[in-house]
Formats: sequence, C-alpha cells, structure tokens
Amino acid sequence: MNRLKKIWSLTAICGMMIGIFPMSIFAETIETASVVINQATITDIEDQEITENNRLKEKDPVKVKLNWSLDKETLIEENTMMSIALPANLNYPAQSGELGEMGSYQVSNQQLIFTFNKNYQEMTDGRAPDFASAKFYEGVVEFTAETTAEGVETEN
Repeated sequence: MNRLKKIWSLTAICGMMIGIFPMSIFAETIETASVVINQATITDIEDQEITENNRLKEKDPVKVKLNWSLDKETLIEENTMMSIALPANLNYPAQSGELGEMGSYQVSNQQLIFTFNKNYQEMTDGRAPDFASAKFYEGVVEFTAETTAEGVETEN
C-alpha cells in the first residue's frame, strides 16, 4: 500500500509539472514593448516642404507622416494598446485609420493610440506561442493637424 501511494504521488507531481511547463515558458518570454518614431515629416496640406518661401501661418492645416516601429521584437496580444504623446505645438482633430493586418490607430487628445492585433500563432497544442510565427510590427501613419498660435513666426 505504501508503495502504491508513492507511485500515485510521483505521477501526480509529474502531471502538474507537465501542465505548468508551457505556461512558465510563455510567462518568461512576454516583454513589454513600446512604439518608437523613427522619422517624422511635416508638410503643408499639398505635401509641399515647409521652407523660407513656403511658410506656415497660424491655424494652417499640415500633414504629419510618422515612420514608426516597435522598439523590440516581442509577442503582442490581441487588442494591445500603445500610445505616444504628440507635440503640443500642433492641434490634432480626432481621426483614425487602419494598419492593415497589424491593427488600427487613432488620434485623440494629443495622443496617437495604436491598437494592435495578435502578432503570432499558437503551437498546435494551443498552449504556447509559436515564436517563429511572430511578426515585427512597423509602418507609416499619416494624419492631419493644425498649427497653433504659439511658436509660429509671423512676418511684420
């Protein structure tokens, strides 16, 4: 009887370890990431570069084009949201757009908010991520803004 208890206990411990193992791998590999802006371009509404000859006035509409990426490769869960504070010297009307299979973005309250789709597939057993399937998210977003009264040089 004592031998049967030992075998039963050993089997139960092995079963628990097998059940926990994939989850501990997953828990150790999720790292938080953030969005970084690699390049920013601001043009007038006709996509003309802003120069000495093509100056902006107060309340002029402009186009903002941001080349962005995640700061590192990581697993992204469905509906993960990341945001970036936008410069205060422009006013941004509420607007939104799609990022293709990556998700969507919206501009609201001086923030650029990304909502990402899951960037990986599950292993065939459905218990752990397939790391080889993870996609690195990067792209370009374009939206409109308006110059503010502060900081805009005017000619006398």
